Amino acid sequence: MRFNIDCHFHPHLPKSDEKATKKCMRWWDELKKEGVNTIIVTEHVYENPKRAFSFMSKTKPKGCFVFPG
Repeated sequence: MRFNIDCHFHPHLPKSDEKATKKCMRWWDELKKEGVNTIIVTEHVYENPKRAFSFMSKTKPKGCFVFPG
């Protein structure tokens, strides 16, 4: 398997969980279009990096990988 990695990814998620989930799914669609299958979530501390990692993890498609940064 080949890994195409974005090593510095900021999802900038909205506060609403529903909107955050939708935005994550849109992010994954865009990442897949660009051939990226692995991301390192490096969200800023004031944007809640733990939450960003959690949402990107639970919405990731099969064959994709996400790591905290």
